[in-house]
Amino acid sequence: MAKFHFDSAGIEPAKEFTLLPEGDYTLMITSSEIKTTKAGTGQYLALTIEVVNGAYSGRKLWENINFDNPNPTAVKIAKQTLAGIMSALGLVSFNDTEELHDKPLVGEIKIKQRKDTGAMENVISSFKEASTGAAKEPEQAATAPAAVVASEAKTVPAPSWMK
Repeated sequence: MAKFHFDSAGIEPAKEFTLLPEGDYTLMITSSEIKTTKAGTGQYLALTIEVVNGAYSGRKLWENINFDNPNPTAVKIAKQTLAGIMSALGLVSFNDTEELHDKPLVGEIKIKQRKDTGAMENVISSFKEASTGAAKEPEQAATAPAAVVASEAKTVPAPSWMK
């Protein structure tokens, strides 16, 4: 047993996230980190993305771009996703993932069922430039909860294949 003191006075308990309704949202990448896959056979770029206006402002989403993987289909999807993000941000290349941070873009949010747990979750199905993809954010809240856990993210340089 560890000696540990914590005072919860003045701290609001965490609430369960509910799903965002499907639709276009103005988003911003707020952090990025390169992580090793659970199997240890590759790496992915973990992005924290935040809704920046409307009724859901402040809500976070996470996008994992699996750029180094034994499965070539996973790598192809990762490159296409990153190319979509870069196009929406007006970038052709970058040397540090921080160059993706704090710039508005529009993401089309969908709801899908996870294959591993069966839980419903939000996914970003596509990205558009913020100035041309004027987000029309939904008004109604979705009712199905989504279990979402985020880890602290830090910025790291892009791997050599992205340069």
